[in-house]
Amino acid sequence: MGFQDSALYQDMTPSLLAVSLFSSLGAFSFGYDNNWWGGVIGATQFGKEFGSGWKTLEDGTTIHALSSSDKSTGTALGTAGIMIGCMIAPFINERYGRRISFVSLGVIGVIGTLIQACSTIKHSYWTLIVGKIIVNISVGIASAVTGLYQADFGTFLGNAVMFGVHLRTDSLVWMLPIGLQFIFPAWLVQKGKLDEAHHSLRRLRGPNADDADIDAQVEEIRVAYEHEKELIKGVSFLQIFRGSDLRRTLIAIGMQCLQQAQGISFMLLNLGFENTYELLVVLYACKLIISFVGFYLPDRVGRRPLVLLGSSVMLFSMLTVGGVASVTNSKPSGPRGRLTLGAVFMWILIYSFTWSPMPWTIASEVSSNRLREKTLASAAWSGFGVGLISNLVVPYIQDTGYGNLQGQIAYLWGGFSVVALFFCFFFVPELKGRSLEDLDELFYNKVPTRKFAAYKVTPSTTKAKDEDEKEHAEHV
Repeated sequence: MGFQDSALYQDMTPSLLAVSLFSSLGAFSFGYDNNWWGGVIGATQFGKEFGSGWKTLEDGTTIHALSSSDKSTGTALGTAGIMIGCMIAPFINERYGRRISFVSLGVIGVIGTLIQACSTIKHSYWTLIVGKIIVNISVGIASAVTGLYQADFGTFLGNAVMFGVHLRTDSLVWMLPIGLQFIFPAWLVQKGKLDEAHHSLRRLRGPNADDADIDAQVEEIRVAYEHEKELIKGVSFLQIFRGSDLRRTLIAIGMQCLQQAQGISFMLLNLGFENTYELLVVLYACKLIISFVGFYLPDRVGRRPLVLLGSSVMLFSMLTVGGVASVTNSKPSGPRGRLTLGAVFMWILIYSFTWSPMPWTIASEVSSNRLREKTLASAAWSGFGVGLISNLVVPYIQDTGYGNLQGQIAYLWGGFSVVALFFCFFFVPELKGRSLEDLDELFYNKVPTRKFAAYKVTPSTTKAKDEDEKEHAEHV
């Protein structure tokens, strides 16, 4: 059977495709924001205009530059904005629905981008950071209401933009990447108001859709919505830490935290390469291409083997980077430079289809239906919390004048890959091919991690479990 005979092709309409692309813009902005910022703080002109510290160039000239404190607090406060967005997203979703969530993240994003743009008037770094916090609140909401596979497209664009402007000596270095942020939230606001254009099921299904099918699907949606309302009615955040949900929550939180802890913030900017921006464009173009493997492999080989493979290769890559940095004083060149570059490429490429998508996939699947949004919000918040700590601490560990580890900080990230291997082997079960009902029974019966794949689900047990949990919820 060819692609044209598939259900995806047969059911796809222009309106449905447009809505799908529209929904993905939140994730796109997630990837873009993370990477334009990482590039701009390394740009010389940006440091001269906004930095509070000083840097001596090779010719002996002293210029303004971002201090370790500037980079640490600026990046960390942006992450704090994402954490705020993660926590408010479930309340917006449950009270007002996803359409209002899209509109709200668009409005917040526009406001934050305007503030960032205004920072160039007096070159106020902290005005820029206030705007970044507000933009990142919208990014946090987006992480809770959209899929994040599209983030790789934003990642590539962010690096491509910075490659094009990093050598300029005017305000375009930061104004172009800031200005491009207008595209995503402004479009979200505009489209969010056109309720009939994007939320009419008939429009999405196309003019040839059968009336009976439309009516049946509307009824199905209504029943599902009422069922979801009944499930989450009166359920508090504390429920994610009770009974069988505690184990599920800890798995979700652990995966999100370890995604951040294995070195995703580790940049080529700190490895002594001169053509950093060119390398980043090539690297993330490769990452964008290979990330599509992440759509195929999880259901082919499973989630558990992918994360175990990912951590193993990432550990080897970080040990290689750290080893070369140790013997070259973090200034690799010649064969050792190529070895370091190869290890960095290997790390990013294996991450792109293992630890980039899998924590989100596993966190979504492992959550119980009635607590999914709360569990995902808590897991995302925890993961970004680890990112915040990393952003605060790493510049002081890595930069000259402080810890001065430079490239040797790779040993630290490799250590967290060892933790990830241990965590995934002993605590993360295989979820491939399991329905939500199957997972409810597996966790309710406290099936050991390594026996998940072979466990046979019995419908009678699932029914009894549902009745027990319903009775428990009524007494909470």
